[in-house]
Amino acid sequence: MTFDDLLRLMPLWERLADERRPILLYGTGNGADKILDIMARRSIPCAGVFASDGFIRERDFRGMRVTSYSDAVERFGGDAVILVAFGSPRDEVLSFIDALSARHTVFVPDVPLFCDDLDGELFTREYALAHRAEIERAASLFADDGSRELFWETLAYRLTGEAKYLSRTEAFAASVASCLPRDVSRVIDGGAFTGDTAKLFASVFPEARRIVCAEPDARTFRRLEDFAATDERVTALNVSLGASVGTDAFASSASRASATEAQNRRQRTVEVRRVTVDLLTGRGGSGDEPEYGAAAGEGRLLAVNGCDASVCSERCQGKLLLKLDVEGAERAALEGARLTLEAERPALAVALYHRTADIFALPLLLAGYYPEGGFRLRRARCLPGWELTLFVG
Repeated sequence: MTFDDLLRLMPLWERLADERRPILLYGTGNGADKILDIMARRSIPCAGVFASDGFIRERDFRGMRVTSYSDAVERFGGDAVILVAFGSPRDEVLSFIDALSARHTVFVPDVPLFCDDLDGELFTREYALAHRAEIERAASLFADDGSRELFWETLAYRLTGEAKYLSRTEAFAASVASCLPRDVSRVIDGGAFTGDTAKLFASVFPEARRIVCAEPDARTFRRLEDFAATDERVTALNVSLGASVGTDAFASSASRASATEAQNRRQRTVEVRRVTVDLLTGRGGSGDEPEYGAAAGEGRLLAVNGCDASVCSERCQGKLLLKLDVEGAERAALEGARLTLEAERPALAVALYHRTADIFALPLLLAGYYPEGGFRLRRARCLPGWELTLFVG
């Protein structure tokens, strides 16, 4: 696929604007809020909202009664357009969506997980044209045909909402094993959740001697601490990663959707300490650099959870892996890793799906540090087009 091929596809929102059949929303929550906002601004009517049979309770969503799928079919019949408004990797959920697609016209709209301007950051034909040069440069960075095709297929999905473009998948564990060097001995796991990826890294990399896990959600962090207590190589830090030392307003949900922006009106916001990758590797925070210095009141070594935060510093010899799945803060975290990237060229596993521009902007940002290339793109199975990861070995 090429950029010109992309432009020949029918954009989802243009298709829906011309639709005369009833349009139903499957699911509620933050993603559904965004889809309804976009529909309202484009004068696209929503005929109703439904949830899976067996998951119904008496409630309304955005002024509409939430019904069961069976009730929605009884009311609207099979001749309805269904918009899937939530995400899941679960086989039974994906199988049910496949079954829906056999009976109805089904789309899975792509809306930014995190954004400053929903309309301005929606992936439309106009957005693509405005970023054409960046998109084409980013596509040229990928080291193998599968990565390049996945890049274009992801953009095709974002434009059309058609799940057929999301069939190229691979388990994250398989991608880690095939895309990263085996001599990794130090890991910084940004967005460590409960320790599932740290456990994977400990298994895949036999030389791993230090795994530093950064997890900002306090409730999730308690489970991460329990895991860290079982493995002396693992250090758990209740922090976010960013471009500078400070604090973040953090939307806590005890799930992978927790983030340092209050994107979900239903989440509780708390304050969390923010550190940088450079601080964790012992390369930043001297007090002389404005991004780490006196304004933040930090010295070179930062105590977090009773630990010296430079626990993955250069004095721990060996190859470093930096994994970032930090709910929309990937660019900021990479900016806070500038000195580490320049000095070490660590192996990388960076999520590219939280913000619309990440799929092309982050590879372009990293290309300056990795002139030799070696960029690979992989995606684990789920709907919508999440779990997209850039690997650099």
